[in-house]
Amino acid sequence: MIDWDDNQDVRIHAFAPLPSKSFQQAVDMLSKYEPAKWPMWFPLRQYSSDQLYDQVQKQLDEILGTAGTWTMVAALSQWGERILASRSLAEGDLKNIRDLSSLEDPIATYDWFSFIGLVRRVS
Repeated sequence: MIDWDDNQDVRIHAFAPLPSKSFQQAVDMLSKYEPAKWPMWFPLRQYSSDQLYDQVQKQLDEILGTAGTWTMVAALSQWGERILASRSLAEGDLKNIRDLSSLEDPIATYDWFSFIGLVRRVS
């Protein structure tokens, strides 16, 4: 997730290709601790210890580390049930993708809403 509106009703995600086996690897690993529920599964990731949480996170990071270069961004409804807009990324756009987990205010970064053709809703 690289951007969101004030209420997180719209979230913008960047996508990069992963090797074909990656999704199944993540599902297999996470389902050891919680049964998968389809068509939409949001693993709660509640583990018996911080050490186990860190171990699972490391395995997920290793899987995600096999991703290629970001190729597109998409605006999704809060829980991802609807794609609201999408756009391919050019090489020059890649410099604007940042890890927002460490930022307090996504508005202070690149305006992905405008890039994708949407207006950011502010409460």
